Amino acid sequence: MKKSTLLYYLQNENPSVLYFSDEPTSKQNTRADASFRPKEIQPWEEFSFDALRNMSAGLLFRVLEKPLDTEPRQIEPRSESVRRVGAEPSIQNPVGQWNQVVVTEALSKAREQCYRFQNVNMQMVVGSSAKPFKGAPDWAGVRRRSSDIDAQLTNRPKIILPGDTKVNRKWASSDVPLGRVRWGSRTRSKLDPVLQVFKYCILINSRYSLSLRKRKLCCSACHQ
Repeated sequence: MKKSTLLYYLQNENPSVLYFSDEPTSKQNTRADASFRPKEIQPWEEFSFDALRNMSAGLLFRVLEKPLDTEPRQIEPRSESVRRVGAEPSIQNPVGQWNQVVVTEALSKAREQCYRFQNVNMQMVVGSSAKPFKGAPDWAGVRRRSSDIDAQLTNRPKIILPGDTKVNRKWASSDVPLGRVRWGSRTRSKLDPVLQVFKYCILINSRYSLSLRKRKLCCSACHQ
């Protein structure tokens, strides 16, 4: 029997999300702090599958495509109640019980397979469980400096990759107006999700951020 790879594991289809038939309580995105906004927004042309394949001299994909010594854990299909989504807060259920488990498991297996990752203990956590700041992100990539479980529980890790979840019908990355940012009532709702993750990057001095939707991951990079 052919062994699985991390790349195969990460490409498994997520459980289907069931949206409520009722209209959401709010049709607007969360209002972002207008004092944190970029001067210009442009598509990230360099971010592609080929770029990911070649980064770090191809080290990432050598780890992803290496057969696993042990199979990743099997995740049981989630119940209908967990998969039902009506607004952004309820997205935390399927993401927390599926994506978070898959990503954390993959990061753990990557550490086992590559000696260069041995001292890099990274995990995906709920944003509020990391080091707090006003208006914490929904999700966060963190780096823990200790493998001791008690230390992990008492010391909140620093966020290195902030991320938010968005309901499909309220926002899409294709809605974002490109070019010089023009602030006004017509563009505010389209820019708010971008301003949210941009604010996180400024506050924690991180270059990268992400916005997670049902079938799309929007990645952002900040430049001075």
